[in-house]
Amino acid sequence: MTEFGDSFIIELLMKGMVIMLIVIGPPLLSAMFIGLLVAIFQAVTSIQEQSLSFTPKLLAIVAMLVLLGGWFGDLLIRFTEWCFEVIPNLSR
Repeated sequence: MTEFGDSFIIELLMKGMVIMLIVIGPPLLSAMFIGLLVAIFQAVTSIQEQSLSFTPKLLAIVAMLVLLGGWFGDLLIRFTEWCFEVIPNLSR
C-alpha cells in the first residue's frame, strides 16, 4: 500500500471511531444516569425488583434515539459520503 493509502486508512479509522463515540455517547450516558438514579431509589426504598431498573433505562435510550436520531443519521450519511468521495482517489 502506498503512503497515501496508509494515511487514508488511519484517517478513516479515526473518523469512524469519533463518530461511533458521538453516536453511542448520549444514549449510553443517559442509560447510566437513569441506572444510577434507579439504584439510589432502590437502595432508599429497599425494593430489589430487577425489572424496575431495566424499563427506565430502555425508555431513556429510546428517548435519546428519538430526539437525536436525525442528527445521528445526518452524521453517518455525511461520513459515508466522505468515504465514497475519497475512495476513488485512493488509486492515484
